[in-house]
Amino acid sequence: MLKSKIFRAIVVNLFSEAHDNYEKWHQATWVGQTKYFPLSLYLCRFYWCFAYTVLYL
Repeated sequence: MLKSKIFRAIVVNLFSEAHDNYEKWHQATWVGQTKYFPLSLYLCRFYWCFAYTVLYL
């Protein structure tokens, strides 16, 4: 039980760090300079929520 909690904590930390890096990279690209940026960022966040859900099931 404890091992799985530690594993999940590590995975969530890695995923959140990757998510932050992706957002920074996204803002630096051409998409971040257009009016579509909020939509693409929303899709990115939806993707990460989906990934979290899959990991926790």
